[in-house]
Amino acid sequence: MCGFLFLSGCGDSKSAVLGDLKELNKYNVAKARACLQIYASRNNQKAPKDKEQLLAFLKAGSVDRNLERIGIDKNNIEEVFISERDGKPLKIKWGGRIDPDKPLPLAFEVEGVDGIRLVAAEVVKEVDNEEEYQKLWNGDYKFGPGENDDPEL
Repeated sequence: MCGFLFLSGCGDSKSAVLGDLKELNKYNVAKARACLQIYASRNNQKAPKDKEQLLAFLKAGSVDRNLERIGIDKNNIEEVFISERDGKPLKIKWGGRIDPDKPLPLAFEVEGVDGIRLVAAEVVKEVDNEEEYQKLWNGDYKFGPGENDDPEL
């Protein structure tokens, strides 16, 4: 899952895992989804009701190590909720339950670049049509690694 990995051990293998984890979360949609997962993991799998509730949790200090592992600067957490590709706020699924066994899409680019919007579930998917985007927003989740996924993730 995006951003969720528990580390043990030491030395070069730990550095490699941390590097891989940061690479998996190179896009803000993935980082935002990881933040939602971290929140849910500490709150009986319940998603935050809104951005303010999530930010208060993330800024409280109890998950600083998690944020660092996925490449989030704790002093600039709010930047995670802006797409670095199009500069627009991300569309987030607030409230409800986050089931770690059924990783539904939680973070969506609104505009994207060149007709392609990123959507984050267990992988980051490139979505190039409105019908598929709306299906994903509505919870009709049927993607995994495939031809439209970012090959670098």
